[in-house]
Amino acid sequence: MSDFGPSVLGTLGYWDGIYQKELEDFRDNEDPGTEWFGHNVAKRIVKWVKESNILSKESTIIDIGCGNGLLLLELAKLGYTNLCGVDYSKGALELAKNIFNHEKIPEDVATWLELDITNQTIVKSENEPAIMKVCNDAVYKRACYIEQVKQFLSKRFGILLITSCNWTTAELQSHFMDFKLLEELPAPTFTFGGKTGKTVSSCVFKLLA
Repeated sequence: MSDFGPSVLGTLGYWDGIYQKELEDFRDNEDPGTEWFGHNVAKRIVKWVKESNILSKESTIIDIGCGNGLLLLELAKLGYTNLCGVDYSKGALELAKNIFNHEKIPEDVATWLELDITNQTIVKSENEPAIMKVCNDAVYKRACYIEQVKQFLSKRFGILLITSCNWTTAELQSHFMDFKLLEELPAPTFTFGGKTGKTVSSCVFKLLA
């Protein structure tokens, strides 16, 4: 499993700067910004969660790399009540909280954790997560990151939703070897050099017992 080399996208300073600007824009113009992978990707994830037979409205859903929290916001509007946003940027979490308050989402619907999953452990609660969504592209300590995800997920449920614009589904399967691929969410395709691929890979994995 290979990692990309260092990039500005992997630095806390970069994201703090981005979210500080977005927080100012939200305060001035009530503009929440956009989802990291775009609205259509978020919409497909929300659709899968909504139509899944695995989850209830009380299932614990964790979004690692939640950014401005817009994905969790859509779930909150659908009535999901046990949400958790995790990000290592304090500015991102402050923006997410402001957006939830603006949308009049009750405070007990979502909790927010400032945490770097590559070197800090999420403490398990009594309600183990049924599903976890992660962003896989701006992470460089990948082995540590994958191990943290694996250790935290409940083996009873253990559903992992992951989206990447850098890795194919086959490559993601090779990274998350302790997981079984349950489903690949649809995505637009493109053809280049006689080969067809997807613009983004969104996969549903199940943690193996």
